[in-house]
Amino acid sequence: MSIWAVLLVVVCAGCTTLFDPATPIPRRGQLIGVWEHRGPGANVAILDLKSDGTFQVHDIPPQVFALYGQPHAGEPLDWTAPVDLEGTWHTTKERSGSDPAIFFSIDPQGSVPGTITHLSVSGTGSKLHFYYVYGDPDNDNRFAFDRAKG
Repeated sequence: MSIWAVLLVVVCAGCTTLFDPATPIPRRGQLIGVWEHRGPGANVAILDLKSDGTFQVHDIPPQVFALYGQPHAGEPLDWTAPVDLEGTWHTTKERSGSDPAIFFSIDPQGSVPGTITHLSVSGTGSKLHFYYVYGDPDNDNRFAFDRAKG
């Protein structure tokens, strides 16, 4: 077997782990509640998914959900001027890449324009978390939310 064949097998074996289409889509009840992202120092962004389909995010850097062409897009995360966001959320059988996704319609808030975006969902059970790749997607900068403790 040539070195190229071995490399192809290794790369393809890794792909099944990284891009597993069998990642289950979580039930809505598994998503409802308070989630947090621990930033540098004492910074914490809070995401509250409510059962009525609304959400609130508190103390999140404005760059996280900024799309190209919008204010703050592509900037490094700035924890000195966090914003609060709100709007509606829903799940779908659609996926973001290989992971299931939660879709958000964000209401305009101050310097942050209204937008439609998503958080990818990864993991299962107690390891469930949400993430958003911000800035240049090639950099894989992830802003992740885990279930809030206590």
